[in-house]
Amino acid sequence: MTEQLPIINTSHNVTATKEESSSLLGRGLAAIQRKETGVVLSDMDKRYRQARDIYNRITDYGESYRFKVELLPTQEELLNEPLLKQLQPFYNQKKQLADVFTVFQELADKGYGKAYLPLSNMYWGGQGIAEDKDKALKYSRLAVEWCLANQSLNDTEIWRYLGCKYLHGGFGVMQNDEQALFWYRKAAEQGDTEAQNQLGDIFKYGLCEGGIDYYEARDWYQKAAFQNYAQGQVNYGLMWLGEEDFELDFDEAISWFYKAAEQDYAEAYYTLGKLYQYCDQGLGFFQDNEQAVLNYCEAAKQGHTEAQSALAYMYQNGLGANQDDKLAMFWYSQAAQSELVQLIDRDRANQEMNYCLSELNNCDICGGSLNGQRFVIDGMVSNENSIGAWAYMCATCFTSHGAGIGWGKGQLYERTDNEWLQVAGFEPLDE
Repeated sequence: MTEQLPIINTSHNVTATKEESSSLLGRGLAAIQRKETGVVLSDMDKRYRQARDIYNRITDYGESYRFKVELLPTQEELLNEPLLKQLQPFYNQKKQLADVFTVFQELADKGYGKAYLPLSNMYWGGQGIAEDKDKALKYSRLAVEWCLANQSLNDTEIWRYLGCKYLHGGFGVMQNDEQALFWYRKAAEQGDTEAQNQLGDIFKYGLCEGGIDYYEARDWYQKAAFQNYAQGQVNYGLMWLGEEDFELDFDEAISWFYKAAEQDYAEAYYTLGKLYQYCDQGLGFFQDNEQAVLNYCEAAKQGHTEAQSALAYMYQNGLGANQDDKLAMFWYSQAAQSELVQLIDRDRANQEMNYCLSELNNCDICGGSLNGQRFVIDGMVSNENSIGAWAYMCATCFTSHGAGIGWGKGQLYERTDNEWLQVAGFEPLDE
């Protein structure tokens, strides 16, 4: 018998069983299960699982958007900046994302519904492929419909996805805390580590009705951590750093951060770097700037923006490493470009085709050459002594001197064929 499920208060009042589905997508899956398509489902499951495991590891389980294809260096940048070789791990990961995208797309084209879930994220965030909002919306709708139609399958990934949809709402699903908790718990109680970790977040930050519950948060983080889930290990470790009235235990926290770092998890390296840089020995932990630099470096090489900024600061001030302005500027520049890429509105840029008409050779702030630079910002200077002044700024100077990107604050331009095309900071469209 199909397990009794709570009432779904959405436009998709769907209850499906393995034997019969009420949607075209569900019937398509059933056909595959009966091998009517000539494709053995177990082979598709295996391909999906292998690709999904790689995708989860690289993107922090679908939550990281630092892998936009626009961050790949141009040929000119590779020739002009040998230091870009330090980012080889980052480029390797993006190549892997492009490979797993091919697998997901092939499976989705054959009606394999679970492939819709990562595809929607990849198209939305430009993870290893060109960003495409229309396709992202398409696969998001397909994912919701497929999961609702197949909610009674014994599949924790479907249940976890439904939990996420009910938590946030959208695509015909009404936001519903009770439903969100039901589906997350259903997946978590079957050992789904991602659902366990997300339940930890829900209770730690009070994302559902009922508010914050640190004890339940720690219990769920612990369950995920003990199953070697890297995100859960970091979150569980953080609870040992004196969260609310919990015992402060640096040794326990550090041990979990290192377990996650052993899996080459960038956030774990960054967290260790912060601890080594800022901790006071009076709290039971010794500051070690050399260790901070080593850990920041491991995260920075994977494209972790905050780690790149932190590493630049260490080189700039000679903390834990020899003072090196060139390395500092390199890592500041990488962090700045990562942040600026998130602001690009490619559809609007292609529609407006607005080019900067000024002849740009040097940054007005640092005087450095703009030759080989990917971005320039025509923006307001935020310094107290320069209120109201505008300047052409390189990406690095913008992070410390710019007032932001937006109409009346600054326009972002990207180099295209030796011209500067506006890609963000457009005039607001009329309602």
